[in-house]
Amino acid sequence: MKITNILIIISLSLTLISCSSMKPLNAKKLSKIEKIGVVVVDGNQLSLRLIGTTIFNNELKYQDISDWNLSSFINNEVGTQLKTRSNLTTIDINYNIDEIRHKTALKNEQGEVWEFIDSGLKKSLAPIMQKNKLDYILLVVGSYINQSGIYIFKRQFLKSVHDSQLQIFYRLRLFHKNEMKEICRTIIAERIDIDPIIWEDGKRKITTKELNRLEMKTKKRLHSAIEKRLISMGLIQ
Repeated sequence: MKITNILIIISLSLTLISCSSMKPLNAKKLSKIEKIGVVVVDGNQLSLRLIGTTIFNNELKYQDISDWNLSSFINNEVGTQLKTRSNLTTIDINYNIDEIRHKTALKNEQGEVWEFIDSGLKKSLAPIMQKNKLDYILLVVGSYINQSGIYIFKRQFLKSVHDSQLQIFYRLRLFHKNEMKEICRTIIAERIDIDPIIWEDGKRKITTKELNRLEMKTKKRLHSAIEKRLISMGLIQ
């Protein structure tokens, strides 16, 4: 297992641990006087990982899925839930995704972004908080390499596929204006079994038809997962 993969696993584990140590908000006690904005950072890549019979059969590739517009989709889904089911006032905000992604992230030797540096992240979010006079910022960021949240995992033994999954991982982190303190966090962690024929040989690109099917599955699962996670954070009722 590469160091990058180990670091990603450690990062997700720490996120899960911190979920239990941070208390969710009380949705009923939130006030319309308080304002919240949503920042979504997604790498627009589909990570493709094949674990073969030996390490020589392993494959790791990336495919562009920018036409899925996941950042906009997630922003709209979260925004709709907050506007209709939260006592907070939701403010539509503008921000520079590239600045947040590249200036505040730690990279490995291949130049792949795998984790935020918290001090830099808070410095990037603070001006957004101040400019829009927000009380809270909800950051949604993909948990895989290069901040991508969508991942295909396949396990193959002697050309026979044993596991074929579409995996969805995003972190939700809530910051308060008081010293940019992180007050709550959780993760979206979804796994969907998919047809083994998708990305069958681990080498070719996924076809447009296959990508369309994966996009539909991803957005359908995100729709329900976002609602559940916002409830668990105490942001909506």
